Amino acid sequence: MNGATALIETLAKSGVELCIANPGTSEMHFVAALDKVEGMRCVLGLFEGVVTGAADGYYRIKDRPAATLLHLGPGLANGLANLHNAKKANSGIVNIVGDHATGHLQLDAPLTSDIDMLARPMSNWVHSSPSAATIQADGQEAIRQANSRPGRIATLILPADTAWTEATLPVSQPDAVGQNALRWAGALVQASPENMLSDESIRQAAQALRLGPTTLLLLGGRALRANATEWAGRIAAATGCAVMSECLVARLERGAGRVMVPRLPYAVDPAMAVLAPLDKIVLVGAKQPVAFFAYPGKPGVLSRPGCEYITLASHADDLKAALHALSDALGASTGPVTLVADRNVASLLAFRDHPHRRAKDGVHGKGKDLHGRRGEDLVIAVPEGTVARDMYTGEVLADLVNHGDKWMASPGGRGGRGNAKFFNNRRREPTFAEQGEEATERWLKLELKLMADVALVGFPNAGKSTFISTVSAAKPKIANYPFTTLEPHLGVVRIDDTTEFIMADIPGLIEGASEGRGLGHQFLRHIERARVLCYLIDLVALDGISPDEQLRILQHEVGNYRPDLLERPFLIVGTKTDSIDADTLAAWPHPSMSAITMTNVRSITGSLAQQVKYAREAEPTVEATIIMRPDSEHAWVEQMGENEFRIHGRNAERVVALNDVTTPVALNYIDEKFAKLGIPKLLSKAGVREGDVVWVAQFSFEFVPEV
Repeated sequence: MNGATALIETLAKSGVELCIANPGTSEMHFVAALDKVEGMRCVLGLFEGVVTGAADGYYRIKDRPAATLLHLGPGLANGLANLHNAKKANSGIVNIVGDHATGHLQLDAPLTSDIDMLARPMSNWVHSSPSAATIQADGQEAIRQANSRPGRIATLILPADTAWTEATLPVSQPDAVGQNALRWAGALVQASPENMLSDESIRQAAQALRLGPTTLLLLGGRALRANATEWAGRIAAATGCAVMSECLVARLERGAGRVMVPRLPYAVDPAMAVLAPLDKIVLVGAKQPVAFFAYPGKPGVLSRPGCEYITLASHADDLKAALHALSDALGASTGPVTLVADRNVASLLAFRDHPHRRAKDGVHGKGKDLHGRRGEDLVIAVPEGTVARDMYTGEVLADLVNHGDKWMASPGGRGGRGNAKFFNNRRREPTFAEQGEEATERWLKLELKLMADVALVGFPNAGKSTFISTVSAAKPKIANYPFTTLEPHLGVVRIDDTTEFIMADIPGLIEGASEGRGLGHQFLRHIERARVLCYLIDLVALDGISPDEQLRILQHEVGNYRPDLLERPFLIVGTKTDSIDADTLAAWPHPSMSAITMTNVRSITGSLAQQVKYAREAEPTVEATIIMRPDSEHAWVEQMGENEFRIHGRNAERVVALNDVTTPVALNYIDEKFAKLGIPKLLSKAGVREGDVVWVAQFSFEFVPEV
């Protein structure tokens, strides 16, 4: 076994399964060995920049390094631009660069160059393997470097004679470091002690984020993975802080049901406008926002002067764990109820029979410092266009417009800490523990802002109700007289397992509808929300009005009501073909059907489905509206009666909620926490006198002033 084969086996056994190559003569022994080793897949790249760019992309998606193979210094130079991008994105790559045989270097052949010097600016680690005897150890070290957290560019220079010389040592299994490298997310080594989160950094970040709208949680790196942004979303819901990502990110996971994280703008002025209101920025895998380039008269740092930066975690930390710990500190981690807009849900009928929804409770902690199970999240799918209002005040809390928009309707309660957390120099044997905070109960009124995909527009008795009743489960009243339909009816038209749309039967229009005749304004307003208009024309001359004249009047009334409606996608369909002669049908230039005999009904619904598809794709994205009003952290006192007062404020209420007020030791702890929060002084300033009743949440006590 030569050195090239030994290196490839080392790569394959350590989890590096892909080699993207643009080789030359000096790498032929390595290329030959690629066919011999099972578990290694080779992909040819026709340009070195493509090779390094593909390896960068592979790591961003797979969280696992690929190997690259480049030809000498010139080949490396061609791939440096994307190695730069990979380094900035903290991607791990085992970058193998072939070199002349060691004995040939002294001849200064035409393609000889200082590969070490070329590689260093765009690499985190550079090493030249001197012989086949060391190639295995050198390869393992390159893998370890590439697999570190964050990922690194490990450039291993492979002289041709190292590749073709027989290896004197057998190939062993990866060392312990290499195995650990594959244990974390398939690729990354365990965090070193110096990279572990400190309680102080979590405390500072939590304190800053409680300020709400004047703070920003800025995410980068692996904090933008879906399982990490979930915690960021909970933090934002609990505090009201903003959440954004850096402008350039390695990978941002988006999609239905995931937390949407907007990017910081690229241009200086828009970025400064976004950051101007902020007092504090908490960094999670991100750096201080700076301009990409220097501009005359513009600052390099994009935040306003005086803005404070708090680093919760860097790229080297476990960013998901950091956000999880921060969420715990803010009491935003357990059992929330979340509404998510889902395009596959067409109505709110599910709430008719089951109006009460509750997330599952957590489980108590156990002995020997064991945590109890957290409460399970409850995600409730609602249709696009759902508006959530407070049941009693009518206040709009959320408007979920697009597929995937989400809103935390009720945050879960914070779990209590066990007695071990209260050990200190004064309290050597704590005999009490927190009991956990009750979850929030909220009554909501859900409304659906109706948006039909297709609106049926036509004169009264033109066959609209008959059509919708044949293609959907809607059953409107059907009779042979005008204005049978006075309210719009909805039906879901299902083409197949993946295609469906909502059709609306709009009450009939007459000439002058745009001016209010025949309840025209009331009927026309329902058309505003439709994506596609379907003009149904009675081919039997209705009251002496020809089909062409019907179409002219309908389009005139629609355009007179709102001119932009004429720009909507539309389909003109003749109806009642079962009641006309062949000459009349042949003279009609548009599609036609009979809902009675089902002639052409299937093709008409197929055409409408196609129109709906195009309309949905072309529809601009509308931002969801989420109203966040976090509870105040600062305590304040309200007088409820002559001798009765109430303390408000999240921190004070939480102290009582988490502790068993029936336990004397816990009551002493509550007194200590109240003293730190300044509650006694606050009560005295509010005019509370000895013996007055003071309420905090559901707990009351008689006030005794400090001596």
